[in-house]
Amino acid sequence: MKKEKHVLAWTITVVLILITGISVVVVHRASRENNIRMARQARLDRRLDRRIAHQKRLQKKAMRQNIQWNQPSMTIPYPNVSREMKRQTTILARAQKKKGSAQRTYLRKKLNRDNRHTVWLLVSTKRQRVFVMEGPYPVYTMYASIGKNYQNGTKQNETVLGFAHITRRGGQFFDPQLNQGTSGWLIYSTGQSQGQIKSIPLSQKGHPLKRGLWRFGSTKLSKKHNHRNNGAIYVSVPDAQWLSRNIKPGTQIIVNDYQSDSIAQYWNQF
Repeated sequence: MKKEKHVLAWTITVVLILITGISVVVVHRASRENNIRMARQARLDRRLDRRIAHQKRLQKKAMRQNIQWNQPSMTIPYPNVSREMKRQTTILARAQKKKGSAQRTYLRKKLNRDNRHTVWLLVSTKRQRVFVMEGPYPVYTMYASIGKNYQNGTKQNETVLGFAHITRRGGQFFDPQLNQGTSGWLIYSTGQSQGQIKSIPLSQKGHPLKRGLWRFGSTKLSKKHNHRNNGAIYVSVPDAQWLSRNIKPGTQIIVNDYQSDSIAQYWNQF
């Protein structure tokens, strides 16, 4: 009997040692694999940061000095986004066939702003810029004239801020009631409000109206400037034409003034 108890105790001890050894090996292997993944991600993050910094330097170098209402903001050609816009349009069409969480998951996976192919717009009211983005990379920077949202201002004069998407677009247009027109325009919606990006106001003959509105990129804002903008995001005539021809409905857009922590990761790039 004692011999059987001794054998049982010895067997239990051996089993416990084996289990402990296996556990140590498993934990060690998991820790090693986790360290490898973290090191790989760190390398990817450093590579991404270097590429973003390089892209920023290129953008800054190519910015046109003393921008005018009838000039593109940069001295380099506009980016070719037609292929990506076609892909995104196909994705949006397929998403319409899905419902609820399945649709949101599909769009989040396919149109993620971290995806290096996804085209979206980032508007900085503080920097007075419109950035055309491909994933995390700025591929074109536009000077903008954006009104400041004063606390006691009227809704009519406020720039619509937040996460949004383009809902409509159009080319040259003249409103006889307002006696002004535009060379191109985009309408974006946050769900509760709508905003617009368009060229500076033009006469029926295509001449600029309201002198001073095409001082793009100036951060010296006033209530008078804000009233003249009437809540719109103004860009130069060529920039507005390019946006209206190339940026399709469904494209994501973020309009912010640096006060939202939820998109700090994007502002840090600029």
